[in-house]
Amino acid sequence: PHRCNPPLASGPVLGDVLAYRTGTSGSRVVFRADQDSDQVFELYSVREDGQGPAVPISGDISSADSVQPIFARSAAGHRVVYQRDTIGGPFVLYGTSPIGQEDADELDNDQYLFPGPFLFTPDETRVVYRKELFFGNRYGLFSQTLDASGPPIHLNAGAIAACSVEDVLLDPSGARAVYRADQDV
Repeated sequence: PHRCNPPLASGPVLGDVLAYRTGTSGSRVVFRADQDSDQVFELYSVREDGQGPAVPISGDISSADSVQPIFARSAAGHRVVYQRDTIGGPFVLYGTSPIGQEDADELDNDQYLFPGPFLFTPDETRVVYRKELFFGNRYGLFSQTLDASGPPIHLNAGAIAACSVEDVLLDPSGARAVYRADQDV
């Protein structure tokens, strides 16, 4: 076994690694931790063989920001989608590389938490996700390019206002999203 992150302070101060994701390439692990500031969670990327330091990939985080627990990594491992919130501000959905050498792209923002899941097309150019439309757990289905080159697309925009998308899957080609919703009720 290899240690992938530096030794962390013991106790409830710093160093809570709460989640991690790997890709099929097997070269890097992305993990969520409060490695630099207590209770300020960021995403980091580190080589799986333990060579080199862990690098932050979630941009500049202040003490009022935090990366939320729901994040995803594409199957091939080339893209990561995560959300941050600022105290009193919106939730923002970002896409970035797990290598840590580029700025994250803002994909979408909302006053409510993005509930997940975040699903990637096989070519890793788009992400499909749910977004709360109205207070009260009513979710729409959206798609966005991972480089944020255009606005998000509301995939079930023709549904009635009370519609809520509960589950979603992508077909193997990524061309169609299959979802369960109370769309016509």
